[in-house]
Amino acid sequence: MLDNLLFSVRVVLPVFITILLGTLGARAKILERDVMDKMARITFTWFLSVKIGLSTFDADLRNMSALSMTWFCGLGLLAAFAVIWVLAHWLIRRKESVGAFVHCSFRGSITVLGLALVSSLAGDEGVALCAPIVALGSIENNLLAVLCLTRPGEGGSFWSKLGRAALQLVKNPLVIAAAAGCAANLLRLPCPAVIRTPLEYLASLAVPLSLLCIGTALDPDRVKRSLGLAAGAAFVKTVVLAAAMLPVAVWMGFRGTELAIIGFFFTLANPSGCYVMTLAMGGDADLTASATVLSTFFSVFTVTLMLYILRTLALI
Repeated sequence: MLDNLLFSVRVVLPVFITILLGTLGARAKILERDVMDKMARITFTWFLSVKIGLSTFDADLRNMSALSMTWFCGLGLLAAFAVIWVLAHWLIRRKESVGAFVHCSFRGSITVLGLALVSSLAGDEGVALCAPIVALGSIENNLLAVLCLTRPGEGGSFWSKLGRAALQLVKNPLVIAAAAGCAANLLRLPCPAVIRTPLEYLASLAVPLSLLCIGTALDPDRVKRSLGLAAGAAFVKTVVLAAAMLPVAVWMGFRGTELAIIGFFFTLANPSGCYVMTLAMGGDADLTASATVLSTFFSVFTVTLMLYILRTLALI
């Protein structure tokens, strides 16, 4: 139990420190919020897109032993999204915040925190098992994110609104990057070092810049009105989804590393890209920034509790 807690803290604490640096930089007038908001849009368009493209390009999409687990996570995420979407539109009065709330309620950091946890738990074999989920998750998460954050306009018929939303979905750089990486992976296209090296340079900037952008956005005066919804979204992401999906996974026969990966998929905090993407698409960025920080804090305890329960029940 203590080892799991210490490991989770070691994984999550650097995230908090980077966000804190962004907040302190904004307070000290070193990082200007207007400039960092522009940087967030650049990070979304370039750095995160390249990172997602490389992740899907490197994933082992032909690992047949992981297909059942991958499809379970994919279909489970789709079902969770549908339920959250319906309930959010029904219960949340501030309709301009519905998209951001749904986004933060279903999207987890399987690419960053997830792979780190799986590597510690099961080494390279666990990472290989997790690779198809990373590829599918990158595509599915971004498709669903664009769907819930797209605002097709107030005028026009249902079909014209749907058409505008579909166009924004197709033009989204994260979706394009995930699809391109997946296609290149399946076609076994080569990526020579002269091309890959500069792409890796860009990808390496995605996470730290995203976290700094979140930190600069964390102004108490800006996020105070969003704390209730942010706490609700963080609770759904780090507690409710896992509580609903893990019993089903156990009933379906998943055990060991596969069950732990499923637990990580539905328990982990929002990635830093949530804020960057929401800001770039004109969503409620204050709500997203608050929910990302709260879910990161919650996940230190929920991931530890999840691992402890599964090990106590001899399921992993």
